[in-house]
Amino acid sequence: MLIVTREGDRRCKLRPSPRAVVAVVHLREHLTFVKLAAGFQISEGTVHAYCPTTP
Repeated sequence: MLIVTREGDRRCKLRPSPRAVVAVVHLREHLTFVKLAAGFQISEGTVHAYCPTTP
């Protein structure tokens, strides 16, 4: 099993499975990026990169 730990030249903050959890929690619970970032101990920018935008 191949786990990607780099995207381009930048190091990824989360592995693929926690990325999916961040996105699912955001979609299900409608939490703000600030609360998600605090809960997962990552920056708001990282949360913004991993969460899908809703129209």
